[in-house]
Amino acid sequence: ARPGQPAYWLVTVDADPRGGESSGEDTLRLALRDAQLRLRQLDRSDATTGLANRQSFLEVVQRDWAIASREQRRISVIVFEVDAFDRYRDLYGRHAADSCLRKVAHAINGSLRRGGDVAARLADNRFAVLVGGSEEAQVRQFAEQIARKVRHLAIHHPRSPAGRYLTVSVGVGSEVPPGGAGESTLLQKAEAVHK
Repeated sequence: ARPGQPAYWLVTVDADPRGGESSGEDTLRLALRDAQLRLRQLDRSDATTGLANRQSFLEVVQRDWAIASREQRRISVIVFEVDAFDRYRDLYGRHAADSCLRKVAHAINGSLRRGGDVAARLADNRFAVLVGGSEEAQVRQFAEQIARKVRHLAIHHPRSPAGRYLTVSVGVGSEVPPGGAGESTLLQKAEAVHK
């Protein structure tokens, strides 16, 4: 299924004259379980961009936070917010706004360098990236590279206060979690820095 498009599964079972009804029921039950698993996986991604959704992202952050705490290594979250996005949507409409978000998501996701890095759409015009193991200065530099990449998409935004093209604002939360650390606050820190 493509992002933003409904997905349907049709399950049919051919009766096996040798196996009786229970064989067909078992096959149907397995097919139903597989379909439910695929639906759960779809629930973990944003329908418009195909990136992980907020809930899925928070689960990954919490898991990596616990690992970073155990190994005493740095973990960082970068938050990107599309500037003046409401003005863009008001001017061009919802379909153009969704297309714009897909381009921004592609630029962010295409910039990830390591397998453990994860990009997500947090809210309407807000994205995040989880980065592990890099020093804070490197993470900030990486965030600025992504912001430049989005600007170089040259998406015309005549109502932007930052210039004629679409831009993103950046917030970074980065730390080495204390040993036995509980709930991660990295996302909240990155969002607070952003505001």
